[in-house]
Amino acid sequence: MNIILYQHPYLNSSSTIRLLLFRAVANLLFTITFIPAYLYSIESSNRPPNIPYTVHINDTVEIIYWKTLNVLNFATNVFNTISVWLTLCVTFQLTGLVVWPMYAKNSLPLTVSTWVIAVVISLATLFHGILLLQRDVVSHYCPDDVEIVSHRYLSKSPPKVEEFYYQMQAVLVNILPLLLLIICCVTIGVSSCKKSGTSLVKVRKSSRTQCLLNLAGATTICHFTFEVPSTAVQIAVTFGALFESTFNFTSLIAITNFLIMCNAAFPFLIYIGCSKRYRNLALFICGIRKKRCRYGVEDSTAQRGDERVQGKKKLLTATDDEERELCSSTRLKRIGRRIENL
Repeated sequence: MNIILYQHPYLNSSSTIRLLLFRAVANLLFTITFIPAYLYSIESSNRPPNIPYTVHINDTVEIIYWKTLNVLNFATNVFNTISVWLTLCVTFQLTGLVVWPMYAKNSLPLTVSTWVIAVVISLATLFHGILLLQRDVVSHYCPDDVEIVSHRYLSKSPPKVEEFYYQMQAVLVNILPLLLLIICCVTIGVSSCKKSGTSLVKVRKSSRTQCLLNLAGATTICHFTFEVPSTAVQIAVTFGALFESTFNFTSLIAITNFLIMCNAAFPFLIYIGCSKRYRNLALFICGIRKKRCRYGVEDSTAQRGDERVQGKKKLLTATDDEERELCSSTRLKRIGRRIENL
């Protein structure tokens, strides 16, 4: 639904909405590619250790899952990374609009936002390319019964490379974005308290900017709320592995994975609750609200009104200059006539 609403004429001309649009697409694809692994992990959590990887050759669903696991794992990580960093880009822009409203207002045009999206997608794809090139699902048939197949998801790269990749993934996808979000939220709060009414958030309440700021703020809060447990569990798993802890993190990992999917699916409901204009657009597109929303027309009318006022000011200035020139030329003619009479 977010993808449909972001393409409304009232919203689609904003660079913030373009970032949110690609973030919504990444979240949708992430949810689609992650659901099979999530459901399979829940189903296999209560089985003995050797059973989840052993399937019958006629079990079509299991066979399809294992054959597509390599691609799905790669796609899930790529889309999750894209979503995280596009959320950071939206948060950075929101911070600029609150802290430096006059300078950040036009700092991210549509062309620059397109380049930012392209760079984020390219870097995420390159970073997680190891999952596509250095992973493989190995199948082994049971010697006693050829209809029973055992699967293993194995790595073809050296252990040091794997360790470096997982450490960088934890830093770039979980820890660093979380720290940057905390810094941005603190900066926004401190700046809002200091300015107390001079920021763009309060100056332009009647404009489209307020709607965009609400969407950006809701995106940041939603991501911050749902991603903190995932980061905390990942740090706990890391320290548990270092200190050889026997605690079973399977249930916690399943819960945090569910929260990550909620982060991808719930922003639409949060946007509706945070922004009245977004809610009116959603109701109109769904057919619940019959009266068409005219925010875009009103904003464009107000903009044209400002342009007319500026044009009138320029015209008055030009008229005053012409009158001054006429007066000066008339005075010169009078002085010339007096000299001739003398």
